[in-house]
Amino acid sequence: MPNEQLIPLAPLLIALGIMLTIALAVERFMMILNWIIHRLTIIRTVNEPDSEKDYRMKITHAIKAKKEEDHLHLKKKDLPEEAFTGREIEPAPGATESDFDVKTYRPPPKRHILKEFWIQIFASLVAVTGCYIAKFSIWQLVLYPHRWNQGLDLDTSASQPWEYALTGILIGAGTKPVYFLMNFLINRKVMLTREEAKEKRFVTGPLPVEKPGETLPKKSGKVPEPVTVEEIIGFVYNGGNRPDRIENSHHRRQPADLIVYHHTAMHSDSPFDEVVKEFDRKGWMTGYHCVVTKNGEINVLTRWDRIGSHAKGNNYRSLGISLHGNFETTPGVQGANIDGSIGIPFPTPAQLDAAAKIVVLWALLYGIRLDFKKSVVPHNALQPTACPGNNFPHDSFHNLVKDYAAKWRQNQQFKKALSRFKTTPMITT
Repeated sequence: MPNEQLIPLAPLLIALGIMLTIALAVERFMMILNWIIHRLTIIRTVNEPDSEKDYRMKITHAIKAKKEEDHLHLKKKDLPEEAFTGREIEPAPGATESDFDVKTYRPPPKRHILKEFWIQIFASLVAVTGCYIAKFSIWQLVLYPHRWNQGLDLDTSASQPWEYALTGILIGAGTKPVYFLMNFLINRKVMLTREEAKEKRFVTGPLPVEKPGETLPKKSGKVPEPVTVEEIIGFVYNGGNRPDRIENSHHRRQPADLIVYHHTAMHSDSPFDEVVKEFDRKGWMTGYHCVVTKNGEINVLTRWDRIGSHAKGNNYRSLGISLHGNFETTPGVQGANIDGSIGIPFPTPAQLDAAAKIVVLWALLYGIRLDFKKSVVPHNALQPTACPGNNFPHDSFHNLVKDYAAKWRQNQQFKKALSRFKTTPMITT
């Protein structure tokens, strides 16, 4: 029976460490080059000192936050009838109808893509040239693993040009590929027979021998159980996007007693940053409290102890979660995803599962009843809007919420984790 042993990887890791250092230097050089190109292509005129500019910006944000906070505290009965337009996101005070086009994915400008492409090509060429001049190649250590225990005294001058090229390309790609390779090699275990282990002297001391009638102790493969709410659900709570901006505004004047679920009506393949930019473009400092992408990733957008902007006339008392995508396919509805041109027409199982977990977490965290007619409702139950789309599987979603609620209410480990989670900053007012 072969025994699992770790091969000494010190020489290879030293070489990878050198590569990581060079890759980091190349990345910093590319950042500087990118900044220089940006400064040369975009003309900016600044007529006031930075300190005065920062002060003016803070004043502007404070005024904007106060106006927005007052608007968010408006209740449905206080809003004019024409305010209910069926839009997914309520406008900032003074916003016009033209500000609200269909929320489709907007790819970055082609000039930005081309600039990044040529900068990356230049970085790879610089790295390849440097590796060739210095005769530095990682592939000698990769191709001849039997020499690993001999140190770094390898004849790298015998390397082929393609070896220098591959090493340079790996370095030019930045630090992430090198980090990945290092982690892979550190955690990789190689199966060796007893004879190979003795011959190569990779281990010291005798190998354990199993005697008749005796069973050698085996290492436990048990994975540690999650101990925090974030580990149990699978997300990280950090207060969302720029939480400091609303530190002194958007306070709740009453506890939240309503959970509203939405779809973003955006292309499901667009990154979470596009959702953030959409709210910024409309002039809001807050938005949904959570956004779940199609792979089930939970993104916090607005800190939970503050009022969001997602359900006109009910923001003051609600928490909003949105599943990223456009699930409305009815012909004739503005912005409908009829032909799948705006991404997936149905939420994925991973999205529904993650969203259900957050809904139950909010219910247990803030004491909100799980009533699917009164306190956990779709956006279109509050306003004449298509959100969250005609393809949203409400029954399946409700069943997931019920299942997690029943499970976690009886789970002592979750109760303890929830108690600790309540002390997290930016959770409660």
